[in-house]
Amino acid sequence: MNKLYRFRKSLVGAACLAAGLASGAAQAATLSLNAVAGLGGSFVAPANNDYRGKGGYLANGDVLSFGQLVLSGNASVSFSYIGNEAGYTNTLYVNGGLRDSTAGDPDNVWGETLIGTYAMSGGALDFGFCTSNGNNMGAFGKCEDNDSLASILGQWGGNGYRSIAWKALNDGSFLALWDDSGANNDDDHDDMILRIRVEPTQEVPLPGTLGLLGLGLAGLGLVRRRQA
Repeated sequence: MNKLYRFRKSLVGAACLAAGLASGAAQAATLSLNAVAGLGGSFVAPANNDYRGKGGYLANGDVLSFGQLVLSGNASVSFSYIGNEAGYTNTLYVNGGLRDSTAGDPDNVWGETLIGTYAMSGGALDFGFCTSNGNNMGAFGKCEDNDSLASILGQWGGNGYRSIAWKALNDGSFLALWDDSGANNDDDHDDMILRIRVEPTQEVPLPGTLGLLGLGLAGLGLVRRRQA
């Protein structure tokens, strides 16, 4: 094996390594649902859910789940309003701030409207729902926070008094279906419905990775010139 061939082979390896490092840096965070002990299991979307079968993301017979929505890494996460069918006013909080309210929104009008996109840390997503009426549930009042297991179990109250149901969508996003305990605990899970998704990002390779890639490409060009 001559020196020129070994030199060329080493440069090709460096370029491949740099490309691999850049590709690894571009892996995106994902959403997933963790089970919470003490909550109910999966169930079919109830017949009194007014969003079911309206041509959106929830079809008749779809299975919903209870749990805690978590993010695999830091990312920008978008929250979109789908609609509501509720007598109470329900509100959304993200990263500790009020982001949206059903006050003034018509019931039973379904669509998708972006509320906002927020920088979120890995782990249980920092968002929650509050409602304007019904029973206070211990220290948690009328609010459920996704990043607090105590809050989730407190609102559940042993029998599903208040809860968020979830449906995973094919694109990696989730429907969050809030049940505010209205109408004598009707468990319809359509009192405020959101779509939550991780926004795609374009990762920028580290300077060292860029330098290694540039060195490999420059070396390959030099080899070609010598061959010519």
